[in-house]
Amino acid sequence: GVQCLTDYGIHYLEDELVELDGIRFYGSPWTPAFNDWAFNKSRAKIDKVWQNIPTDEHIHVLITHGPPKGILDISENMDREIEICGDSALYKRIINHVRPSWHCFGHIHNWGNHINAGTLKLSAHDTNFSNGSVVTDNKFGKLTSNGNIFII
Repeated sequence: GVQCLTDYGIHYLEDELVELDGIRFYGSPWTPAFNDWAFNKSRAKIDKVWQNIPTDEHIHVLITHGPPKGILDISENMDREIEICGDSALYKRIINHVRPSWHCFGHIHNWGNHINAGTLKLSAHDTNFSNGSVVTDNKFGKLTSNGNIFII
């Protein structure tokens, strides 16, 4: 028979919270609509998804597919113009309500000279942000990633 992912220590989080060894993780795969990809919502409707992130207990690690607006999210649009493409509704929910210790995301790869690489901490807020999808990708050709390693 097919074994459950948790039998292997894997927890798939689709708008769910899990506590492991006293650390609370919340994960969500949604991003603002882009092409016709899975787990997309229009920017006008995605705020409803972020309202589901609980605020009654402190979340240590928030995991989303994409970044919040203005945080390690610089890319190019189809016209090769610089674009800050993160989600403003997600940013507002994190800063004003959730305030996780860490927010880990991906989706936006490297741009320019590793401008999205590493972690970021805004001085006025407690959340540390990490873009784990920063890669040397030669425009999505050869993919190599160092990711980010951090200790909670």
